[in-house]
Amino acid sequence: MAVLQAEKAISPQLKALDWLPFSGTRLRKRLEGLERRVSKLKTSADKAKDQRDKAKTRIKELLEERDNAPANAEKELQRLRKLFAYITEGSNPEYNPEPGVELPEKSSRPLSKAVLTFQQGPAPSSWPDQVRVSALSLQREGGLEVKIFYRGKDKDLLNWFDKHGIEVIDIQQPSATMSSLLDEITKIAKSSDRSSQIDNYQGCMMRYFIPHIAREQGWDDEFVLYADCDVVALRDLSGLPKIVSPTLFAAASEELGGSQGSFNAGIMLMNVRNLEEEFGNFMEFCRLSLPVLVNLAVDQTACRLFFRDRIAVLPSFYNWKSYWDPHEETAILHFHQFPPRDNSSAEGKRPFPLAAHKPQNQNWKNASDRWRHYRDTHVYGPSS
Repeated sequence: MAVLQAEKAISPQLKALDWLPFSGTRLRKRLEGLERRVSKLKTSADKAKDQRDKAKTRIKELLEERDNAPANAEKELQRLRKLFAYITEGSNPEYNPEPGVELPEKSSRPLSKAVLTFQQGPAPSSWPDQVRVSALSLQREGGLEVKIFYRGKDKDLLNWFDKHGIEVIDIQQPSATMSSLLDEITKIAKSSDRSSQIDNYQGCMMRYFIPHIAREQGWDDEFVLYADCDVVALRDLSGLPKIVSPTLFAAASEELGGSQGSFNAGIMLMNVRNLEEEFGNFMEFCRLSLPVLVNLAVDQTACRLFFRDRIAVLPSFYNWKSYWDPHEETAILHFHQFPPRDNSSAEGKRPFPLAAHKPQNQNWKNASDRWRHYRDTHVYGPSS
């Protein structure tokens, strides 16, 4: 209101100056300056009004969220309690969930397949041995038929796969959808000065093509287990769908006892039929998000953001980290972030990154000993 009054007061004076003699020029300039200031004040007032309106709208939203929070929190708590009870007590014939609580039905069909994905870079590394241990342990100890999506030209490794009955699904010439995404990863990684990570990024993203390729291959499985190439299976895994049968996929938390929102994608029990329906939308989300995701853990962050609260809980025994305290029920040991120590190579002799944490350091060393024993006995030993 004050701005409009000032404007009305100045306008007649400016018109009156049109016939003043030259001596009134200085006064006219001052008044013109005042008019410009009034104009700026008017613009600022308009912006302030817009900000006030937005603030009022946001306050209203926050108040509504506050009012609904107790009900939503209680609903989520009840859901988690029922899910926990389902996992821990569901095998009990006397257990009967309350009516109206939606729980996934457990599958009586055993798990039969595990899939690894491996894009081999040109530089020598310990990864081929890690792939061998992962594949062979999943086959022998896990009791699963192992497939590997492979991009590389290591003839020794290919011959080893063939000798041990591990099917290589060659994706040297990927489908148009896969090729488009992998090319986009290459382009963005180069523009972000992350060319050294291209093989890693592409290899990680290949896991999400499992449902798509499962359909192309004609698999009739409902569930398929994905595993990173740095794991050791320690016991039979065929009964996993009787423990959890996810609508989309199940994964364990990154940290022991952590939240499900920060799950680790190194082990995933995939419902390949249902995930195939999400394939197109997820691929488009990944493509659009790559410029941001390239600075993060590309594959895992994309999965967390897209699927959010649709991720089922996988017991931590199926993704037990090598630096955690050992547990007798561990089904899959995962060298998450810290490859097994291999005394035969310079790469493997490096110190544990968390060396200051002595318990974790010793756990990792013991797990590395176990990994080397399995490699030397089963991969390269007489029984190999």
